Amino acid sequence: MACEEEECVVEEWDCTFPSLPLSVPPSKNTEDLCALLFGFFTFYSKFDFPASVVSLRDGHVLPITEFLKTDKDASKTENPSSLKRSSTPKLGPMNVLDPFERSHNVAGNLNERTQKNFRKECCEAEKYCRSLQYQRKSAKGKSWGLVKLFAPQSETGPSQAKTEKVLEVCVPFKPAVLPEFLRTQLASAGKGFRRLWFAKICAAVHTVFREVLQCSLSEETQSSEKVVGEVEVNNNQSLEDPGLLSGRKRLISVEEGPSTSTMVQAKRQRLDSELEEPESVHWICSQINRVWAGRRKVRRDLLKTSDETSKPEGGCIEMESRVTRSIMEKDDKLQEALQFKVDAEVVGGNESTMVVLRFHPTLDTAGVFQDFFHFLESFLPKMTETVLGRMEDLAESP
Repeated sequence: MACEEEECVVEEWDCTFPSLPLSVPPSKNTEDLCALLFGFFTFYSKFDFPASVVSLRDGHVLPITEFLKTDKDASKTENPSSLKRSSTPKLGPMNVLDPFERSHNVAGNLNERTQKNFRKECCEAEKYCRSLQYQRKSAKGKSWGLVKLFAPQSETGPSQAKTEKVLEVCVPFKPAVLPEFLRTQLASAGKGFRRLWFAKICAAVHTVFREVLQCSLSEETQSSEKVVGEVEVNNNQSLEDPGLLSGRKRLISVEEGPSTSTMVQAKRQRLDSELEEPESVHWICSQINRVWAGRRKVRRDLLKTSDETSKPEGGCIEMESRVTRSIMEKDDKLQEALQFKVDAEVVGGNESTMVVLRFHPTLDTAGVFQDFFHFLESFLPKMTETVLGRMEDLAESP
């Protein structure tokens, strides 16, 4: 739409755009601004941020798998002169490409918490835009129209009573921290990358429970003929054993939804319809030792007597395994083993891609499961990420 005089190239990036508004044909969209804003909130309240890249220049969403290849991989297929243009942007919880400098993610510095807050606010705004107050002035003198979107939360009405907390731990999809070998595999998987990533996460979680926390894992038994899913786990399975994902397809959809101040539980959206849904995985775990109690003190004591450098909790497989063994050597065992069930599934498509681990205590005579779960909430995602980064080395070790 721009003329020759308006052509502009900055450091090999095409920054040309028409300067005269009359050069751009009017949009065929006849919706008013209020409807367009409503559509914006609706779209991004159900958007899979971690697995998507928003391209303002192209006007559509690009899959994250197109950006998982490293510059080294891209150099094999691109000319040396165009290497700069093929460099990948910094990936993060939110990915929005600069329309001119296409290797720049303008949201690259946002963290996961900010992304969750943005999504939550979009959900709240989308719900308000459905009300009559947004569409017409209130006769009672209350805030109306756009004004209420900027009002403090205390003015948005009384909050509903808190529902019972769901015992689940989420492992989010973080493309920026994926090991190089996995980035390459996911890039080759294309739209089916969630299935492969889910298999890797399940293998890593299994390793955390079995190797790091020394839990006993066994196959879930089903008395009903309709088996929702099962996985056989034993000490002879390797990290890449396909048996970890040998369960059958999920027969019943799981009820859970985006966390907002007014809606905690809602039906979880399915993955893209053209993709086969990854199978859910189930474990029965038991633990006889209080491996969650006093771990930080034990870690500090071990670091004083070793040459290892200090790392955050869950940042080192060898150190966390030693901490567990040291706690077990104190012989502070439970009178009866703690048993719990773990259900794992991957979600995405209309919400952020993540693996959801749901916990259900089945035997807790000592009343310690809540303490164990509170420990897992912070420890398990970080430890899973650490194991995932070492998975290729662990799989090759004898």
